[in-house]
Amino acid sequence: GMATSLHDAFEEYNVTLDSALVSACTSLCGNFGLDPGRLAAEWEAFAMGKRTMDIEALGEFSAKLSKLKRSVPTSRPQFQTKGGFPLAVTKDTLHQVDARKRPREGDGAAFGTPAAAASRSGAAAQASSPLTTGPSAHYVERKEPGRVESALNAELGIRADVDVIEVDVSEWKAAQGIGRHMWERLEDKALALDRRTHALGLEICASAGIDEPVNVLRPSVEEITAVGRIICDSEGKINPQSVFLETTRASSAGVRIKLELADVPDFVIFRGQVIVVRGTNSRGNAISVREVFTAAPRPPPSPATDGARVLVASGPYTTDDSLTYEPMRDLLAAASRHTAHAILLLGPFVDDAHPSVRDGLLPGYTYEQFFRSKVLGMLHEWLAAQRKNGRTPPTIILAPSPSDMHAHPTFPQGPLDTRGSRSLADPSLISVRNPATFSIG
Repeated sequence: GMATSLHDAFEEYNVTLDSALVSACTSLCGNFGLDPGRLAAEWEAFAMGKRTMDIEALGEFSAKLSKLKRSVPTSRPQFQTKGGFPLAVTKDTLHQVDARKRPREGDGAAFGTPAAAASRSGAAAQASSPLTTGPSAHYVERKEPGRVESALNAELGIRADVDVIEVDVSEWKAAQGIGRHMWERLEDKALALDRRTHALGLEICASAGIDEPVNVLRPSVEEITAVGRIICDSEGKINPQSVFLETTRASSAGVRIKLELADVPDFVIFRGQVIVVRGTNSRGNAISVREVFTAAPRPPPSPATDGARVLVASGPYTTDDSLTYEPMRDLLAAASRHTAHAILLLGPFVDDAHPSVRDGLLPGYTYEQFFRSKVLGMLHEWLAAQRKNGRTPPTIILAPSPSDMHAHPTFPQGPLDTRGSRSLADPSLISVRNPATFSIG
């Protein structure tokens, strides 16, 4: 009901509602024609994370909504939404308006309501709807469906189980106080970056077979190991005289120390690069570098190594004349036949270039509801069927695309909400950021 929707919408902004606040918010939704998600977003913009929600604050919030509803700037053309809020028409949105314009038939008008669309009603519209019409004959009658074109490391064995770990998530969760996507505090970002740098430095040390990093603040005539990120103390191109190493907090409290590279015969470095160096630090303010280590390559797989079978696909997962997502259904059937350990699905899932999506022919759905019903619904049902048949379902990894109508259009993008129609999560269905780094194996 409305109360549940309000709780879910405000939880995304870390706001908890009691019964009195739910009643007040329900009234605001009715008075201003807002859905719970829009109301929560308007509140977040009003409070900016600094106001605590109470009845008094909601009174001020209501006054602001009333003022916003009455304000209609005249500097550019406007449309009125259902709730009375002005929607500005800008250069970026005119193409969406033009996409809905079609010439009338026979009356000579330049633009107007399509005659075919106006005549549709009832069962006729339902019968011809892309939501119920199957894919075109070109897709159904395609030659050699499901043919395997190539396989990477086909000679490897297949292991029994596979873990999927999103590296970005594990690193960001390590920092305390992490908030919503793109709302992280600066100190949390710095801490996550520092931990990632130190972890990668330890991997480089292990791969090269050298000692772990020590504190560079202590002068030493013996050769030491230091880890950190490359920075430059001057503007312009980096050069051997301006290279500094920003160490990690765990190894050297994050201090910056100059690198003297005259004794290194060959090296390639760039700003921000994570490296490990070996050298002497006799004065405590500069490292005379002997060796530079920049990577920790993994050994190539051997025939005796058990591999993982990963299925990778990119959207859109339906044809231009249909929204039944039959190609995705066929993909899941292939995953069952080939016993995939993990399935990586790259967006778009609700493609902004699909004719029906572009023209707004999704009756009864918002873009988020359509994604949850059609895409997530199919994935949840398939995972449940795998368990019912006694199989261990693979991990399905979703990655959004800037072309997804239901996802935030900025880049980088946050993970998608993978809860199904009943707001229930499935441990085998996860989403990652775009871009993201994750490990399978």
